[in-house]
Amino acid sequence: MKVTAITQDQMIIVDGVVAEMSKIGGYQMTHGEWAVQYDTATGAGHIEYLDARPNQAIGENEFNARYAWLIDEHQRYQDYVKDQSA
Repeated sequence: MKVTAITQDQMIIVDGVVAEMSKIGGYQMTHGEWAVQYDTATGAGHIEYLDARPNQAIGENEFNARYAWLIDEHQRYQDYVKDQSA
């Protein structure tokens, strides 16, 4: 699974499926993240920051501890879209 979250755009993308989180209240990443990208198949990804910090590589443990909730938020949006279509 490929996960991308772009904070200022309020988008979470999982395997190419976009969730426009601003439509359901948005989300926050509180450590100055501009974007997070992670690939569960390779166990590798990186964080891009809003400030001058360099990009930071992340592995499976860090993603699971700090960013796995993004997958749940993406699903929350998908559930919202499904409910709106019903």
